Amino acid sequence: MKVVLTGKPGIGKTTVIKKVVQKLKGKAEGFFTEEFRDKAGSRIGFNVITLDKKKTLLASKKIKTPFKVGSYSVNLEEFEKVVVPAIEKHITAEASSLLMR
Repeated sequence: MKVVLTGKPGIGKTTVIKKVVQKLKGKAEGFFTEEFRDKAGSRIGFNVITLDKKKTLLASKKIKTPFKVGSYSVNLEEFEKVVVPAIEKHITAEASSLLMR
């Protein structure tokens, strides 16, 4: 099974992913993103977390890179180091799969 879950901010995508992954008990491959906010509550970036518990900065308004998505600079080096191997693992795995953006 392959799942890609998308939608507007704040509708519960990450919550759904975490609950499904918990039910699958280690039979899933992939990653999800979580936003982070400043003290005033404004969203300033996103971390990416793989289902094998690796976490890194994906994008932020506080970093400067030539790679942008909207007002966020993308941390391409960390994406390639953490997310690409998770995707490659998924491609070769026979586990159930779950990917989210």
